Amino acid sequence: MKNYLMPIGKKTYFEGDIRKINPYAFGFCFYCEVEAPKDLMHPIIQLHVKTKGGIRTMAPTGTFHVVIFSPEMDNAIKLGYKFQIMKGYTYENKIIFSNYIENLYKIRLQS
Repeated sequence: MKNYLMPIGKKTYFEGDIRKINPYAFGFCFYCEVEAPKDLMHPIIQLHVKTKGGIRTMAPTGTFHVVIFSPEMDNAIKLGYKFQIMKGYTYENKIIFSNYIENLYKIRLQS
């Protein structure tokens, strides 16, 4: 968390594949159609699914829809996932927790 970009500022709604316009678009809520690689042993994208027994977490294969954080999507692309972005929200981004974490660590070392 210390060294990762976090969303800041106002959100901007978009429709269509924002990554065709801005390949570095950053956002929390990218609604996508996902195609998982066929030879994937351990899927990494998880969904919460409502069942008769309650909410269950599953990691699907095949084609499915998901709302995903853009850095999580970028990581999945490295494993062969394919994404068709349909709509979502973009944000400006900044590393905002670095000083906070460093201060907490200094306090921990002093106690």
